[in-house]
Amino acid sequence: MLDIMKNFRRLLPVALMMAFCACTDSFEFVADPVSGSIDSFYSEVQTYGKIESFSNENGIQIITSNSSVIDIPENAFSLNGEIVQGTIDFEYLELFDKGLMMLYGIPTTTNTDFLKSDGVFHFAASQNGEALTLAENKFINVKVVNDNPGQEIRLFFGDDDEGNFLWEEAEAFADGINTIWPSDWVVEDSTGMSIEGIGYQFIVSELTWINCDYYYNIPDEFKTSVCVQLPQQLYGNTNTVVYMIDNNEDTFTTLVGDPNTKEFCEPYDLTPIGLDVTFVSITQLGNGEYRFGTESAVITEGFLTGISPEEKTLDEILDILGQF
Repeated sequence: MLDIMKNFRRLLPVALMMAFCACTDSFEFVADPVSGSIDSFYSEVQTYGKIESFSNENGIQIITSNSSVIDIPENAFSLNGEIVQGTIDFEYLELFDKGLMMLYGIPTTTNTDFLKSDGVFHFAASQNGEALTLAENKFINVKVVNDNPGQEIRLFFGDDDEGNFLWEEAEAFADGINTIWPSDWVVEDSTGMSIEGIGYQFIVSELTWINCDYYYNIPDEFKTSVCVQLPQQLYGNTNTVVYMIDNNEDTFTTLVGDPNTKEFCEPYDLTPIGLDVTFVSITQLGNGEYRFGTESAVITEGFLTGISPEEKTLDEILDILGQF
């Protein structure tokens, strides 16, 4: 895992990198004295996805290193509504554990419920540096390995709601076909060898962040607010991110900095009472200097705790995140 985490040190495109930001200018509170930027941490640890180049006229089947299968039909991509001709570059990113998801600041939550993730993807396509979209009535079919697929799986698309990243459930197609379902398959790799798989199959009609999830489905009366305090002398939401991690599921959420209380809080009061969690704070103080803190807890009603970060190197932070 450490090797994988260390490879996450090339920049994503700017538009992709902005997705993680959990605050806007009007919601900032700045540490005194002003020092560092959490954006610098993300730019250090994020990476480009893998790129496959192929003819748009032919389409392609991609088998990833995680054994996911991405089927792209012929003439799938367009520019300004017109099908493009020739070679296109298709970029894909797969995140299958909380440690990697945290490097992108992509929490597993909606504004009404927590989500248990079975995999996060990002797709993009371009030709000669120009971003492409999926053509009308063209879909990408994806197969994701899971040894125990469940019927309650749902598909979500990422939405950057005024700087606060959320997931929105994908709508079923007009004829009632689900966007994701349990499946098994047999495909051939580039050598002609047959590969069997079991898991989920889903269809997407847009190039964006994609998540395969289950709802927690916790009744509102069993949810509560959660806030974390950090020393105000060095830590504000311009240089610090705070995550709350479910210790038993692939679930985490970003706590949002409150400029009035100077606390980092779960913004929708969705946290299940009794949840076994770990809080993680990451601070970039500039000049390669980092602070990192953790605090384990079981959530009680109206939960409030504190974190006392310690100096860590970037490599040490990546090693710890890799354990999640």
